[in-house]
This record gives sequence, C-alpha cells and structure tokens, in this order.
Amino acid sequence: MQTRPGSIGILIRAKQEGAPISIRTALDNMHRHGIWLGREIAAAAIKLAGE
Repeated sequence: MQTRPGSIGILIRAKQEGAPISIRTALDNMHRHGIWLGREIAAAAIKLAGE
C-alpha cells in the first residue's frame, strides 16, 4: 500500500522542487482559515523545508 502526502507534504515537495513558497506563510494562512495543526507538526514542516 502506498501512502499519499497531505497538504503539508505537497507544499514541502513543491518548495523542494523550486516553487517560490514559504511553508511558514502557508501554515499561517491555513491556521487563519480554520485548519489547525499541532505545534510539533508545524515546527517539523518548517524545519524539513529548511526555513
């Protein structure tokens, strides 16, 4: 069985492939629109993206 990335995984992959995005800004926008993520998950995503 193959896993599928979630929205954070897709954003990180896009950034790794050269898309001019900020994971931190994307996470802030998600939060403002009611999408809540744990602090540890958000911190891990930011670190993985190299921000």
